[in-house]
Amino acid sequence: MKHGYIVPHTHWDREWRYPIWENRQYLIDVMESLLDNFKEHPDYKSFLTDGQCVMLLDFLELRPERREEIEQYIKEGRLQIGPWYTLPDLYPISGESIVRNLLKGFRECEKLGGNLKIGYESFGWGQPSQFPQIYQGFGIDTVIVSKNVDKNRAPNCEFIWEGKDGTRVLATRLGSDARANFFMNTMLEVLNGKAYKSDEYRYEMEEMGRTYHEADEEGHIQDWFRVEDTQKIHTERLRKAAQNSWKAMDDTLLPDHRVMMDGTDSTASQHLLPEVIEKLNEEFDGEITYCHSSLPEYVELLKEKLPMEKLRVLKGELRDGPSTSLSANALMTRPHIKSLNKTVQRRLFDEAEPLNVAAVQLGERYDSEILKKAEDYLLLVL
Repeated sequence: MKHGYIVPHTHWDREWRYPIWENRQYLIDVMESLLDNFKEHPDYKSFLTDGQCVMLLDFLELRPERREEIEQYIKEGRLQIGPWYTLPDLYPISGESIVRNLLKGFRECEKLGGNLKIGYESFGWGQPSQFPQIYQGFGIDTVIVSKNVDKNRAPNCEFIWEGKDGTRVLATRLGSDARANFFMNTMLEVLNGKAYKSDEYRYEMEEMGRTYHEADEEGHIQDWFRVEDTQKIHTERLRKAAQNSWKAMDDTLLPDHRVMMDGTDSTASQHLLPEVIEKLNEEFDGEITYCHSSLPEYVELLKEKLPMEKLRVLKGELRDGPSTSLSANALMTRPHIKSLNKTVQRRLFDEAEPLNVAAVQLGERYDSEILKKAEDYLLLVL
């Protein structure tokens, strides 16, 4: 029996894609839609909030009355958050900042009811060689690294990643299209009647219903927004679209058990997903069984069924080329901000904290409150 495990999620750039307070309004829409989806559709099993928890904290700052709902869904396992606090660009920052980010992520997640014990790292443009060691220090033994792992090094999706100190973790690069596989290859086509990776997927005003797009000099290059829901399930597209998602995982060592990530940048939960899965199972009639799953469930499956002796061992950093895939724009832009960030990291971790420890030996107070507040501000801009 073949199984397809569909994992809905979002990738949320907190303050990059749009100005932070404009983005906060979109976040409110996404989160309220998700919570309503959970409430109205008990069969909507789970949703992953991008490996971070700050988006939940941002939402609750403006909608504190929904905290109880969020805590309940986290405890039930329907909403997965963390392990990170924010999503850092890993190379311009210090190792200490990475550790503090995870530490704060664990603490904030536990306050909300639970923490994803998986190294979900689908956002960074490459991973430093000490990552296995860092993750193991937090009790994490499985890592999702879907960017900058060359197929020549890792011909199969799954591999063993050995860090600089010899620490090993189980890792997967997810396959083609990584976190966007099911969303781009299946959902967009099934719900819109057009294949995303084709010339037919383009803006057609008469087909989109009511839309909004700024047309002035400053806003004309920005995204357009659909303000009317015209999506429906195009059953005639189901088989071919789902086969494209299935094929995207051809490199897996579990050919009969394939994960299919359903989401990408700024995507919301889709209330039609359970119905799409139901129709997929009708279409394939036992040939492949699709289910709404979660990342923890899939990781447990990997540990149970993978032929560990066949996994290739990759050593060192995961930052393979070509150079155009390394997001040089993220490394080179706004150097004045990166320089300031380096200065703050050094003064906080290498000067202020050690000096406070020394002050304790002289009978002075260790000012943990102000140091913690400084760390909070630092982590929010990494």
